[in-house]
Amino acid sequence: GLLLLSGLLGRLFVVEPIPTGGIDGSDAVVDASTSASAVPVVPSIAVLPFENRGDPSRDANLVAGLHDEVLSQLVKIRSLESRSRTSVPGYRESSLTTREIAGELGVTYIVEGAVQRVEDVVQVNVALIEAETDARIWDRTLRRDLTVAGLLEIQKEIALQVAAGLGAEVTPAVRQRLNVEAPENYEAYERYLEGLTFLGYVEGVGATPEPGEVVGQRAIDAFEEAIALEPEWAPPRFGAGRVHHFLASSGFEPVRNYERSKELLESAIAIDSLYGPAWGSLGFVLFRWDRDFAGSLDAYDRAMALGVDSGWGRGLLYATLGRWDDAVRSYRGAVDENPLSRTIQDQFGFILFCSGRYEEAAEQMEMVSEMLGGA
Repeated sequence: GLLLLSGLLGRLFVVEPIPTGGIDGSDAVVDASTSASAVPVVPSIAVLPFENRGDPSRDANLVAGLHDEVLSQLVKIRSLESRSRTSVPGYRESSLTTREIAGELGVTYIVEGAVQRVEDVVQVNVALIEAETDARIWDRTLRRDLTVAGLLEIQKEIALQVAAGLGAEVTPAVRQRLNVEAPENYEAYERYLEGLTFLGYVEGVGATPEPGEVVGQRAIDAFEEAIALEPEWAPPRFGAGRVHHFLASSGFEPVRNYERSKELLESAIAIDSLYGPAWGSLGFVLFRWDRDFAGSLDAYDRAMALGVDSGWGRGLLYATLGRWDDAVRSYRGAVDENPLSRTIQDQFGFILFCSGRYEEAAEQMEMVSEMLGGA
């Protein structure tokens, strides 16, 4: 039993390496729902990286940050099944058809968007597309002042329009969670968006020519600048805490980075106890570093209640506790959210084996082998 657990933990705690290398018009909706087929009970969607139609260098963080925050809003709507941001960067400027992309990601609907900044105005063109028929359920053009309030309004509006277009229920509680509060300090928000861009690199969203620890520090610097400008704002503390967590998990000064991660996540929760992402990340830190399994499960439960499902981290916890059915259930969600992650797919096969689902485990590992090119 101890040998099995040791082998399990060694396999599960593989962390994918930090990569190196490599305006016009008013708000309008074009309803094309009559050309779309029946909406499934739980619609599945992927939001492809937004196109930058502005200045490539000046607006890169704005465009990437908007994309990330729209995904964060959609995740709160539990009646939708959305793919993680780490699953979609490879489809930037892809030559694949919408149907082919949807097939690889295992989704029924695709959201495409383009962002253009002109002076102090930002315009976002968004389309919700049914992948099978390439039919546009709706097109929307949002034009707002380039302010924090304007950007938050765009993010919320896109999430609500996607849900409405797919007939997904948005409860009053979820609608309330979509009302994100942020200080009207655009410089702080800009630094926060910059931090999100570099956090994306740390998490594997795209490649960067800089070493992983350098990119991580750039993310931390941006988040820390936002914290200095707005000390009572939780999201940049969460962002910085998450970077420290990833650096620690990747072997970069693990003691210092885990301790700093926990400190930042707890301070984010002290500022805003309803900030679900911080609870989710804290759950992993308590599990991985403190070995506080009860505290970790409580943090994950709090995150879930706030609309954040940390399926992968919760699955690791359940596996360590020998709660195999719960681990399988959590990993199924993680696989659905991250279908292209070979690490999660591989771990899921091992979880299935340990739970006694041998036939399903064999099928899963065969699929992983195909992902690795038959290796």
